[in-house]
Amino acid sequence: MSRTGWLVLIVTGCSVAGMTLADPPSDSSVEARLHALEQRVSVLEQKEAARERQPAVAPAPATPAMAPVAAAAAPGALVATPAQAAPAAAPRWQDPANWAMLRMGMTWSQVKSILGVPGKVEAGVFSDVMYFPDSDGGRVEFDRNGRVSKWTETPEK
Repeated sequence: MSRTGWLVLIVTGCSVAGMTLADPPSDSSVEARLHALEQRVSVLEQKEAARERQPAVAPAPATPAMAPVAAAAAPGALVATPAQAAPAAAPRWQDPANWAMLRMGMTWSQVKSILGVPGKVEAGVFSDVMYFPDSDGGRVEFDRNGRVSKWTETPEK
């Protein structure tokens, strides 16, 4: 066989070997995780589209409270003072009744609607964990399909 023949044979052999090595075997756990992520993205896209369709609501203008003026102004004159802010509501994850609403198989968005936004999220290979408010508090674990597999309520203080 000539030099050109050997060269063609080697190049063809390397090309065929490269094609078989380039296609890795499929892993069902990776496929399941990819499918779960695709579902999450789809749900988020639907929520965003729904949010965009809702008309924007402008906040009502704040009217400053009126208070008597100090001695420097005319007696009985009123001046505008900043309105006092209402006290902030406690985070939803602090309410034990909300933790009691959790069920196995719930999605991320369902858990967030009950407990609020987590303070910390860890994404792992086999599960994801939401922490309320951090790793020292309550936690909700999700399986590969993005469904609740278990949870631990916030420890008593």
